[in-house]
Amino acid sequence: MRIEHVDGLRRIAEGLSPEPSPVRRFVEAVLAVSEDPQPENVERYLVASRALEESRSRRKPRTSRAA
Repeated sequence: MRIEHVDGLRRIAEGLSPEPSPVRRFVEAVLAVSEDPQPENVERYLVASRALEESRSRRKPRTSRAA
């Protein structure tokens, strides 16, 4: 089990909302900048984009199963 998943479960057990995933943050940032392209929303988009790239580069590549 990934550490992020365990941390999310712990937050739920403690009655806190789980930390949004990098994908969720990116989607929310895209929506925010499309609705209101102010500098703070552009910055939010850039931060979310970098975080998504970092999370994708940390993932282990999936191994394909030979049939």
